[in-house]
Amino acid sequence: MNAIEASGITKAYGLFGRGQRALRGVDLVIPAGTAFGLIGPNGAGKTTFIKTLLGVLRPTSGKVRVFGGDPDDPKVRARIGYLPE
Repeated sequence: MNAIEASGITKAYGLFGRGQRALRGVDLVIPAGTAFGLIGPNGAGKTTFIKTLLGVLRPTSGKVRVFGGDPDDPKVRARIGYLPE
């Protein structure tokens, strides 16, 4: 099983998702048991991506799966630990 699967994730802010784009077509697969880090400059979309994985934000388009399930599923959320800045 993969810990994280993201396919075509796009997140745009603004009216009807036509404003500023924080994510553009992110595709990522992270196998379970793998150590992984997101590195990039300020404004690169790291926090926005993490928030889509947590179900805090909904992507404008694309699909996210965490531990094989939807991030909104309580069983999936029970397996996630998150400490915000």
